Amino acid sequence: MRLVGIGANVLTDEEFDRLHNGALDVLETVGLQIDTPALLDVCAEAGGTVVDANRVVFKRHVVERYLANVVPPKPGAWISAGVGVYAGYYLDPFTDEYREWNMADLTDYVKVARALPAVDGVGMTTSPILEHGALGPLYERLLAWKRGISSGGSGLDTRLCPYIHELHQMRAEWLGCDIQQASSVCLLMISPLRISKQEGDQLMFFHERGVRAALGAMMTLGVSAPITMAGTAAVWLAQSFARYIISNALFGERELSIGGDVHPADLRTLMNCYGRPESAMSQVLMGELARRYRAGFAPHSGHTDAKVPGVEAGMQKALTATTTLIANGMATFSCGLLSVDEVFSPVQMVLDAELVGALRHMMRQREVSDETVALDVIRAVGPGKPFMDREHTVRHYREEIWEPSFWTRDMVQPFLASGKVSAEERARRKVREILDGPDHEPELTDSQEKKILAVIDRAGKALASN
Repeated sequence: MRLVGIGANVLTDEEFDRLHNGALDVLETVGLQIDTPALLDVCAEAGGTVVDANRVVFKRHVVERYLANVVPPKPGAWISAGVGVYAGYYLDPFTDEYREWNMADLTDYVKVARALPAVDGVGMTTSPILEHGALGPLYERLLAWKRGISSGGSGLDTRLCPYIHELHQMRAEWLGCDIQQASSVCLLMISPLRISKQEGDQLMFFHERGVRAALGAMMTLGVSAPITMAGTAAVWLAQSFARYIISNALFGERELSIGGDVHPADLRTLMNCYGRPESAMSQVLMGELARRYRAGFAPHSGHTDAKVPGVEAGMQKALTATTTLIANGMATFSCGLLSVDEVFSPVQMVLDAELVGALRHMMRQREVSDETVALDVIRAVGPGKPFMDREHTVRHYREEIWEPSFWTRDMVQPFLASGKVSAEERARRKVREILDGPDHEPELTDSQEKKILAVIDRAGKALASN
């Protein structure tokens, strides 16, 4: 018995066909703008038709041929909780001050993340330290590798590609693995339907060196996509098909990814909104499309527009995560993030880890058997009597009943007697407890760090001379 993973479907067959045909029409008539000639040539060789200097279209039969050869991902139900680190504001857990990242804040934030059992991983996407400037993608590798966390693999400035590749070669040597395993490069398309010269040149740079670079995308309803969910879905599908064709041509990729980074815009303020119901709805819709196309799907959830830990943040994170999990049986949850991913809060991270624990308990498989139906126990207890003193309760309560760490466990009188301590304050105390604990040893040697800094120094001089 399992609540999640039921595969909620919101489309009729007719509606699905309309979206599918709409996506194929977009690729056949609008196509993809590609500002890198070499990548345009790759698309032509993959079956596309170049219709002007920087645009390629894909005929319906070409796209459907690729879709017929998709290799489906392994099925499963899961929720993955991650902590991301990138440019933004650190929210001090003790003073509630918003400030730009410094090295001490970064160290503390990663330390809290690594101490929380619910957090599966920590990743960095470019250096969050603004002083690193254009060299941020290089410092990203240094800061991440030193702390034993993953590097998100930003590129940003094409002139840095040789230095990023050199760092990955060094990393491969240190780890004793091949260059692909040590490399991390992620590029974002300019939605809708464009790969700029910067992203295209970088994609080709790494392809020519045998390194796979991921090509991602995001869309905003009413800004970079149609205001309607159906219109956005058609464009998103078209873009997903194009990304798959390119990844197949460059790297032999066989798994189609539908993704799930679609959010609404607030048309009064133009804020890209992560905590709105449209974000949750898009995850349900994209999840169904992924199932129909036998595609990979890693839905994003646990986001919020709130600026501080509290009711608004909790409600929005639960809205997107619970809906996504029940509909799709899978979700990725962003712990610690506030304000559309521009505020990083250790207190919110602790509270998010609590919610993830509750969601994981909700999604676990429940056994339905003679033991769990417990007819013999029910008969023995009889009407109007408690079950607390039964051996059956002792055997099963730890697996059946989830116990919170920060959500309240008392009625009002014990709560008042204990000083009315809120969940936010309990989380704050947990942060202090973690930060007062032992630090992690650096995961780079002094020699390795010096070698990375030497590469960064050469890159800085090269950029300054251009």
